[in-house]
Amino acid sequence: MQKDSQNDAKSSQVLISFEETEDKEKVVFDKKKVDSGFELLGSLLAFLRKEKYMRSLMVCRQIKEITISNNVAIIDYDDDSVNEINSDEKLKSEIGEFFAKQGLGFKLKEKNIGKDDVQILNELLGGKLKKIS
Repeated sequence: MQKDSQNDAKSSQVLISFEETEDKEKVVFDKKKVDSGFELLGSLLAFLRKEKYMRSLMVCRQIKEITISNNVAIIDYDDDSVNEINSDEKLKSEIGEFFAKQGLGFKLKEKNIGKDDVQILNELLGGKLKKIS
């Protein structure tokens, strides 16, 4: 049983290796595993924790999935707090630092948020529309 856990640890070491370049670590991935994005997300969280980018870490913990397409990491999320990455330059630069080391760009997956006519009318009226039962 212990040998199985040691073999699993060794196999994970094969997939992710670290290289020292210019006093900074660069993570090198096996392309087959990166396509799922699971290891990339784990490495992103580890990087943010190591660099002590706590606010970025808290936001990125809400990421649902990362997919890679044409050297761009597409971040999928359910929580609206992740959407702050687009509006906050500090978050964008800290997260961009990680993806730049990987030779990737990143963007958030676009969400289609449909509003019905009643919600739009209520916003136009400043929230004064009341529901009558």
